Amino acid sequence: MSGRDPPLRVAVLTGAAMVPEPGLEDLLAGLLDFAYRREAGRPASLDLLLAGDSEMAGLNRRHLGVDSPTDVIAFEDGEEDGEGRLRLGDIAVGLETARRTAAQRGGDPGLEAAFYALHGLLHLLGRRDGGAAERAAMLGEQARLMREYGIEAAAELL
Repeated sequence: MSGRDPPLRVAVLTGAAMVPEPGLEDLLAGLLDFAYRREAGRPASLDLLLAGDSEMAGLNRRHLGVDSPTDVIAFEDGEEDGEGRLRLGDIAVGLETARRTAAQRGGDPGLEAAFYALHGLLHLLGRRDGGAAERAAMLGEQARLMREYGIEAAAELL
């Protein structure tokens, strides 16, 4: 890794009673680091929580006023993390939501969770998806980044 190619340090945390699929934590950390390298210029860190429905509903209620679980929530930080890295913030991924959605689509829950985590990272990097055009652009960017990372099923997640 060169000095111009800063890494993203991702701390993956699991919520109460959440057991991630084998290899999921490495997939998520690798994808987020890959996407970050394409976007930013300094070493950074973030925490990624893999949460169940009750935790996601609590976060959604407390921070967004919506009393139901959701797929992903991102919390921006922007301070230094004590090691000279930019602390991007926190991303909470609804692992149970990812599993349900993947089952409905006949897809892979790990890839669904990766799509959510990448969405959260893009929010931390300043992307917005408030209107239809912004949302379409952001979803397209997620699919493109996943394909570039080597995940060919990215289009199925849209």
